[in-house]
Amino acid sequence: MKKFGIGIIGCGTIMSVHLDSIHEYDGVELIMVCDIDSGLAKSVAQEERCLWVTDYKEVLTNENVDIVHILTPHYLHASMAIEALKMGKHVVLEKPVGINLKELEELKEIASETGLTVGVTLQNRFNPTTIKMKELIGSGKLGKLIASKGILTWCRKGEYYSDSTWRGKLATEGGGLLINQGIHTLDLMEYIGGPIKKIKGHIANYSHPDIEVEDTAMMTMEYENGAIGNFYGTNSYGDNSPIEMEFIFEKGQLQLRDRQLILVKNKKSELVIADILKEGNKSYWGMSHKLIIKDIYDSIKNKTNPKVSLEDGIRATQLVLLCYQ
Repeated sequence: MKKFGIGIIGCGTIMSVHLDSIHEYDGVELIMVCDIDSGLAKSVAQEERCLWVTDYKEVLTNENVDIVHILTPHYLHASMAIEALKMGKHVVLEKPVGINLKELEELKEIASETGLTVGVTLQNRFNPTTIKMKELIGSGKLGKLIASKGILTWCRKGEYYSDSTWRGKLATEGGGLLINQGIHTLDLMEYIGGPIKKIKGHIANYSHPDIEVEDTAMMTMEYENGAIGNFYGTNSYGDNSPIEMEFIFEKGQLQLRDRQLILVKNKKSELVIADILKEGNKSYWGMSHKLIIKDIYDSIKNKTNPKVSLEDGIRATQLVLLCYQ
């Protein structure tokens, strides 16, 4: 059976986890990588024994490429995905889906017209703790959601921004902490807690004077069922701590701390499950990129819908954009 040909646009930091996913899936073959940095693209291609180019349009016009991974700066995500779809390519798209509502709508329309797959890497939905939380809530045994909170305290020093031509700039990153790091936590707060109808908060830059966007954000959100959620995030901490989350229900609590899911009922705490870690990886991100990319590949192969759809990716991006209003 013919393997799906893969093209990668953007050879930056996140590429390594995508390459790992490609290597482990039997039904795909890396055909081509692309980056505007010719030295970087060539180096990756030599390592991977594939073609390399500096013009992304050559990836889209290559007849052997069936699926395109778009790993570029945020402001290019939607436009490149739209072009890929128009050229008949399926898309694996890094978050955020876009940086404004107009391009989100255009991407949604083109995806619908072409019928091609756009899988979005909201990989933390595949964490064992997330899956278990959804299962426990779905059972109905915890009752109605009353409140939730999410806490993100990570460290991004000045060179994280200065070493990049696009990070820290509103026009190219589309925002700061929220659109780049906090989007995953906000997505999980809605994915687990239910639809959010209102968000009000404050964003600020406290520790990075050389960037245009926020490094800290505080939000209060109202769920459709009346529950209240609170989010705090910062890139100004001294280390990268695992995400903390808590969901309070009528009949118990779910607490995610130090990558462990704790169920609290009748004043008794029980360890339910822990997320799988691998030494040397950025485990505070979540470790499920391979799982979500495998699911996207499987959905393309079997002509089914991926578990995390384009609509899910659009909604997560909309939540962030609501915070900026």
